[in-house]
Amino acid sequence: MVVAEQASNPRPKSNTTEEDASTSSGVNIIPPGGRFPKTQPGEFSVVSYNALAPFYHALRLPLEERDAALAVDRDARVPRSILDTAKRTGADILCLQEVEGGAQLESLQKLLAAGGDNGYDKCLWTALNPKRVEQGDIVGLAMAWRSSKFRLVDQDLYRRGMVVQLQDVITNTTVCIGNVHLPARPAAVEGRLRFTASTVRRLQQQQQQQQQQGGGGPAILCGDLNCEPKAPNLRYLERGYTPHGTLRDRNYRMRLSKKAAGALSHSLRFQHAYADQPDCAAVTVSLQGRGPGCMDHLYYTPNLPRKSVSTVVPSAVPVKKGKRSSRRERASTRPYSFLSAQQPNIQVAALLATVDESDPERTQLIRDGLPNESAGFYSDHLPVGALFVPVASSTRSATTTRGSTTTSTSSSGISAQAQQRRATFRKSAVIRQRHNAVLRAIVDTLQQDFVAPILRDVPLYKWPWIQPQRPGRTTGGSVMKKKGRAPDLCCVVDQTLIVLEVTVVAAEKVNDAYQEKRDKYQDVMDILATVDSVAVQQAGLSVGDHALVICLDEAGNLASQSQQDLEHLVKLCGREVDSVTEALVQEFQAICQSFDASPSL
Repeated sequence: MVVAEQASNPRPKSNTTEEDASTSSGVNIIPPGGRFPKTQPGEFSVVSYNALAPFYHALRLPLEERDAALAVDRDARVPRSILDTAKRTGADILCLQEVEGGAQLESLQKLLAAGGDNGYDKCLWTALNPKRVEQGDIVGLAMAWRSSKFRLVDQDLYRRGMVVQLQDVITNTTVCIGNVHLPARPAAVEGRLRFTASTVRRLQQQQQQQQQQGGGGPAILCGDLNCEPKAPNLRYLERGYTPHGTLRDRNYRMRLSKKAAGALSHSLRFQHAYADQPDCAAVTVSLQGRGPGCMDHLYYTPNLPRKSVSTVVPSAVPVKKGKRSSRRERASTRPYSFLSAQQPNIQVAALLATVDESDPERTQLIRDGLPNESAGFYSDHLPVGALFVPVASSTRSATTTRGSTTTSTSSSGISAQAQQRRATFRKSAVIRQRHNAVLRAIVDTLQQDFVAPILRDVPLYKWPWIQPQRPGRTTGGSVMKKKGRAPDLCCVVDQTLIVLEVTVVAAEKVNDAYQEKRDKYQDVMDILATVDSVAVQQAGLSVGDHALVICLDEAGNLASQSQQDLEHLVKLCGREVDSVTEALVQEFQAICQSFDASPSL
């Protein structure tokens, strides 16, 4: 039975027009029940909606009542779900889940095509589980669009999903769309991750084929993903990789081996369409007896994928790497897209809201559980959707805001956040270079005439001087803390063990930084000075009262206490204290001034 679009709707329709849609930080917010505006060439709107299959809706009923309920559902609720919820959005592309095929497919196509120019004359359907179709399981997914807007380029229909490539009939730009319905069982963490990875691979393949032909366009992945935000498969979409180890989704977890994690990577960097406006779709599903949740998602790639970039230079000499070096190498060889340096090709211009804080009555109906046909909710899910528009290559007008944080882009194709990260990295690199230059000046002075034959820069737990205490002896309560610390320099000068730290800070923080660095290694000095430090005694070494701290401000001026520490160090070297100290201070100032004048800043 096909119900005309003009049939009455128990839930009052929104009178909101395109002009009335609320605007937040450049993104139009389409209220629940609203309609996307008509798109221009190159623009497109996508809506994802789980229509609730009659078979699943009837599971709550006794077995003897299900057959009758299925017939009523197919004749009454399903048409209303398609007409009054999905088609009402006016999106260019509809991605539907839990729609029936088989004998019901013709009815679905008629429902979608009804309405003339507002109808959808093209439709693809695939079974949720193709192996069970012969057993009568005809629940599946569908994608519908208008032939006046798009032409079909490629399709890939598979279990729990479909990937379709469409081409704009006017601009010839393409878009690859993945429509998925992932396993609903909460414990199926691995299943959701693997189905997501399978869809991403198919999207990549279609995009690569299009790029080889000189084309290419964005990718969309949407549907009923049956997972809350920050689930492992959603992080995989956003990051491009999945770490090995234990992955958690709600109260369930899975173990992912290194080999399996290495195979799960992609060059597409997806962004959630609602990332900057999460409150617009805080609830997308509300099951009776379970409460509301956010299980339906819409992801897109604002940039075209780039080839993998590796910064690792292979060496002919095998080198044993530590854990940190291994992590860095793995990170550098991942197929990142480095999208912060790319200009986005599309941006979100409008979002379809699922909740409306100004309508508490509707919000309460959703929280009470869906579906609620008397109130106009014909499914337990709510539609999510977005309008995407192209970004001109000569301008960067895209601006999105989340809270008080603003994201903008410049004419160079780099976002404000990316510029800030790069500036922070450059500043950090300059600080490290300045620190190392000051330390190198001190080391050169110590090594002159071999006055300091022993130099060490290793974590404390590797120091041979810190040995287990003798049985039956105590150290007065001195215990070394934070074994992973490594001082800037540890040397022996005139049979005296010296621990030295270098730091360059703002002028107003010099005294505080000096005391902080001095306290940092005080427990080490106490242990080395105790009578139980066997290695120090056997070496015939003496130990200072505290670590020497060379603390400078950004102009190269020493803290007063650091001046005394530097003079003490020069005196141990057997040099003329005043002249050598003055020469070192001048060198420190020259180093700091040279970095202040560096063009890299």
